[in-house]
Amino acid sequence: MTAGRPKGYEKTGGIQKGGRKYQTAAVKDAIVRVFHEVNKGDDRYLHSLAINEKKLFLDLVKRCVPQEMEIQTETKVTVDLGAAMAEAERRLADNYPKQIDATPSDFTVVETAAKP
Repeated sequence: MTAGRPKGYEKTGGIQKGGRKYQTAAVKDAIVRVFHEVNKGDDRYLHSLAINEKKLFLDLVKRCVPQEMEIQTETKVTVDLGAAMAEAERRLADNYPKQIDATPSDFTVVETAAKP
């Protein structure tokens, strides 16, 4: 027997997918607030971290970079289909040899009976 609800049932509780984790955000806000109180506009602590504790400093930098960004763009593309078709036709004529008509001029149709 597997834990949780069977496949196909919709999720009804807990943190929804993509939802913000408020406890984590509150902890981050508290850390930033305490840092600003202790640092008081003086960046010497960060400078010493960047020089003496590079791994820790880069870990802090990594946590400051957003992991996801939602970007919306609107692009308008105008295509002249007549010119595009003419260009395609010209390129096909340049790259492919003329086709030879291989249709036989006289042929006879022979009917065959299906074998049982």
